[in-house]
Amino acid sequence: MTDAQILQVFGIIYLAMGIGMAVRPRYAKDLFGDMFRSTSFMWLFGIVGTVIGFLILSSRDISVDGWSILVTVIGFIALVKGLIGLAFPQLFERLGRYFVSSKPILALAMWLILLGGAVMTYLGFFVI
Repeated sequence: MTDAQILQVFGIIYLAMGIGMAVRPRYAKDLFGDMFRSTSFMWLFGIVGTVIGFLILSSRDISVDGWSILVTVIGFIALVKGLIGLAFPQLFERLGRYFVSSKPILALAMWLILLGGAVMTYLGFFVI
C-alpha cells in the first residue's frame, strides 16, 4: 500500500469512529466498556495491532521525510500498542476502564479521533 492509501484507510476509520462517538456517546461508552472487560478482545487487540504495525513498518523506508513520516509513526504506535496489549493485557484493561469511566476523557478522545481522522483523510486524499 502507498502512504496515501494507508492514510486514507486510517482516516476514514477514525472519522467514522469519531462521528459514531459524537452521535451516540452512550453506545460508544458501552462498546468500549465491553471491549476492555473482554480477555479475548485484549488478545485479539494485541495480535491485530502487532500485525498491522509490523506490516506498515516492514513495507516502508524508515528514513522518509515530510508528511509520509506520519505513516511510519502510525506503524510504530500500532506495533507498540499491540505488543503491550499482548504482554500486559491487565494494563490495557485498567486504562480502558479509567478511559470509559471519565466523561471528559471520553469527550476529549472523541475530538482527538475526529481531528486525527480528518487530518489523515485530508493528507491521504489531497496532499500525499
